[in-house]
Amino acid sequence: MPRGDSIGKFEDQLERLADRLDRIENLLVSQQSEMDEVRSLFGFFRGSLRFYDEVSHLLSYISSFKKATKHEWIYRDQIAKDILLNLARKGPRNISELTRDIREDRGTASRRIISERVDRLIESGIIREKKIGPSRKLELGSPGESGQGDEGAQVEDASQDEGDES
Repeated sequence: MPRGDSIGKFEDQLERLADRLDRIENLLVSQQSEMDEVRSLFGFFRGSLRFYDEVSHLLSYISSFKKATKHEWIYRDQIAKDILLNLARKGPRNISELTRDIREDRGTASRRIISERVDRLIESGIIREKKIGPSRKLELGSPGESGQGDEGAQVEDASQDEGDES
């Protein structure tokens, strides 16, 4: 077998191998651009879901505020209004977090008074209490409404007598 023939065959095989590598590279590049497009679409869907979630929360807050306007005592009770605004702005909170936030806004706040107003708001059906393990979280909405995806959460009604009339 002449040496030139084997080199020619070898060069042909190398050329076919190079062609295959080019096709594989082109395929990978096209797949990469498709993957980038898929990633972009997932980002868009994720953003859309966040937007929908925010709109849903906003509508829930508006509904709670509408319900709150039916209770005349809330118009006269600035602390109750502060509690509702704080829950609307920051979402579910416990009594200590509410007291700290209201103290930052007003300059003063008593945990006892905040707790009394919270109990009255729960009794009025304007906010609800969710007990998750040992913690007690408060959020806007009536006790009959469903939670926002918290698994294992139990909604409890406060059954204490009305305390401070403000």
